[in-house]
Amino acid sequence: MRIEKSAVESSIPDLFVKQVHRHGKRLAIVTEGGCITYQELDQLANRIAGALVANGHRHGQTVTILVEQGILQIAAILGSLKAGGIYVPLDLALGRRRLHEIVEHADSHVVLTDWINRSTAKLISGERRCVLNIEEDLEQYSDKYQATDRSPNDLAYIYYTSGTTGDPKGVVDTDRNILHNIARYTTSLNIGCNDRLTLLQSCGFSGAVSNIFAALLNGALDIHFDEGHPGGCLVVLSLLESSQHDTKSSATLEQTIHGLKTGLQQRLKKAKQAGELPAGLDVSGTATTIATTMAGMMVMGKAHFSRATLNKTVKQVVQLLE
Repeated sequence: MRIEKSAVESSIPDLFVKQVHRHGKRLAIVTEGGCITYQELDQLANRIAGALVANGHRHGQTVTILVEQGILQIAAILGSLKAGGIYVPLDLALGRRRLHEIVEHADSHVVLTDWINRSTAKLISGERRCVLNIEEDLEQYSDKYQATDRSPNDLAYIYYTSGTTGDPKGVVDTDRNILHNIARYTTSLNIGCNDRLTLLQSCGFSGAVSNIFAALLNGALDIHFDEGHPGGCLVVLSLLESSQHDTKSSATLEQTIHGLKTGLQQRLKKAKQAGELPAGLDVSGTATTIATTMAGMMVMGKAHFSRATLNKTVKQVVQLLE
């Protein structure tokens, strides 16, 4: 069942939960970092919503999201909405000064982040805001959450313009207007639960809204590609292939190593810039060594390629070199 025009009188979380009930075991998102079903995504979003409320978030407040693009970021968006929040996604390509300005203007009580961006999140948030690392701080919260009552007229998000033509501005939109656009988009493209929608834009841009919710509110599959990471694209295609045919990944060992190395380099570089790794560390050489080892373990079935695995590996490197 797909989203209809009458859905504008509902809310984004309510319509998502309906898809969870219909398609709980189906894949909701496939990314470089792995895949997740509708039921698993709902449970993760519920934990995030519970964490927000437990840390002082109230209905109608903004929630700033500084999380790498992927499953966790979408879960943060859904969790914010379930908690009655207004999500404010930050584009990781922006400098810290600009990110700090957005956080100050949005005036969020809670900033959601992941392990790799936690240092930046703390720097741009100041002392009076709660910074939640949703990659580590969720186990204590239930995967069942009774979402707060959202009105179709509640604000859903604030997206900030680049500021290239003047002072950056916050652009807001309501659940009702988003759902109206998604219903129109659904009808014009005849989107259904058997379709796949791709996400190429950063979630920090408003153009991502259509591709995210047109998929998740129709029971379809949302596929995330990183155009700047060819190795990651190959892994996404491999995950799609294996999920459809129950066969081993079609990516070659060389492609897998390249994908791993690129992902590790990005994360190690961020950790080095944050002062968590020695200044003289050879990032490229370290990434190559680790990627080759991990690829060998994958071939033997002792490891898998996921964003969580990459982040955990970088965390272990930091701890070893402390």
